[in-house]
Amino acid sequence: MRQWVLSLPIPLRLLLAAQPELVTPVLQVVQRVVTRHLLGQAGLKPDEADSGAVTLIQRFGSAANLNIHLHCLVLDGVYSLRTRRCEPARQRSHSQLLKKSFPQAGIGG
Repeated sequence: MRQWVLSLPIPLRLLLAAQPELVTPVLQVVQRVVTRHLLGQAGLKPDEADSGAVTLIQRFGSAANLNIHLHCLVLDGVYSLRTRRCEPARQRSHSQLLKKSFPQAGIGG
């Protein structure tokens, strides 16, 4: 199990605060990107396995300020119901996924 915390740019936080129905599509994109990354690490295709996650949507920061961000507990690997086996993610830095998905953030140097 691995925890991912996704902090969003301020304009997106404001948009999601004003239109909370948009949080679900944002969360779906995040989950899809993380799952595809884990599938790639395991050397499997999307129709061969899946991953799992539980997400808490937090609306406020520690100072009670508006700060919509996502706390995701994600399986650190993938599972397949057909073969009844689990494939752990390779022990590579997850910063590779972040650099690929969000190059404008300058993550990882």
